[in-house]
Amino acid sequence: QELSGWRASLSSWGLVDVPIRFEQAVVESEKIEKLSISEEEMEDIMHAARLINSHLLEDLDDIPLIYVTIINNAFAQITENWMCNVQPFETILDRTLIIAGSAQICDKIIEKYSEVACVPLSLPSSYNGNFEEKPEHRRLFTAFRLKVMENLVQNGLNFVFFDTDSIWLRDPSELFTNVTQIQNVDLVVGSSLNEVDRPFSSDPLLIIANERTESFISESRRLIE
Repeated sequence: QELSGWRASLSSWGLVDVPIRFEQAVVESEKIEKLSISEEEMEDIMHAARLINSHLLEDLDDIPLIYVTIINNAFAQITENWMCNVQPFETILDRTLIIAGSAQICDKIIEKYSEVACVPLSLPSSYNGNFEEKPEHRRLFTAFRLKVMENLVQNGLNFVFFDTDSIWLRDPSELFTNVTQIQNVDLVVGSSLNEVDRPFSSDPLLIIANERTESFISESRRLIE
């Protein structure tokens, strides 16, 4: 739109009447890369998880629980700190499956902690960084992680899903095992510090594989996507 006709009001001031034009700015929305996982990558994850599970079945009388986390490159150093933190706990690292955003991360992890299973993914570069200013990427990455969890459940694998940006003050294995002894428990979530608005936390998330937890994860993923 053009604003003019100010001659009468401006001429007495000795100012030049210059039309002012306002143009509507067109902001092109950021193109979000598609985030997917190949059949080969998913099978590599399931193979690693089944291998850990088979070792646990040989050594334990209780329900086997795999510890699973999915990270991108931004969490590489944090994950190393977590592994250093839990290394004194003898029952953690040998049942841990880390699904990482690149082969370089897995190589570095295995070099220092050979007892850990690590499966690399080929994540797009836009998903391999910090999501602090990328809420849409965070949402899609969360749905991506739920897809992996859904496949773990479909393969009959019980697991504890967790993030590595927390400090474990002691070995939680006994606590998790005791929970699995309670009848009719399919899923256990952590408690949040914000007891009013968000009383629950998904870190950690203990899941017993069955049709009910599969439906829960599938519906959660659908709502997020």
